[in-house]
Amino acid sequence: TNTIGNVITDTTGDAIRVIGGMNNLIAGNVIGLLADLSFAGTNNIRGDGIYVDGSNNARITGNIISETHSTAFDVGSGIHVKNADAARIGGADQDANILSNIGWDGVKLGNTTNAVVDSNIIDNVERVGIYAGNTTGTEIINNVLTDGNTSLDGYGAISTDFGSNLTITNNRIKRSTGHGIRVNAAGGTVLVD
Repeated sequence: TNTIGNVITDTTGDAIRVIGGMNNLIAGNVIGLLADLSFAGTNNIRGDGIYVDGSNNARITGNIISETHSTAFDVGSGIHVKNADAARIGGADQDANILSNIGWDGVKLGNTTNAVVDSNIIDNVERVGIYAGNTTGTEIINNVLTDGNTSLDGYGAISTDFGSNLTITNNRIKRSTGHGIRVNAAGGTVLVD
């Protein structure tokens, strides 16, 4: 399934929600802003910008996401992917996702394998810029994170809990109120550059 080029504002749940399937492409959507990228209202997405559960080989690229709001625990991330294999979030140039004013995590991964989070621009996130929990083979590379509030004590702009064989490379972090990068109980993690 392809979800491409939509403009979504003022939801009481997730802006885009994908459950199951394979090879889903979610690209070029504008979420939480008007089509001309002008302001559509504070916290007007009352859920995750993009939520993907159980969809293998998902591609999430070139989206602009803003003004998500956390209405409950684990709600309000810019991009939230769980229970999936080989998700690709972002990429070079026009494939980068741009996230700002996010009410939970910028990009959140849970129970994933072989995910790649690459070249996203993440600004002003309430909790963690990029979070990976219980993941294997995750690559977090070439992202730019600024003005992270990191409201969780002990967390960082990039945070991992559990998992194995993670690569965190060539990211740029500026003005994080918590740690820059925090790795917790993740074996085989490589931190470079």
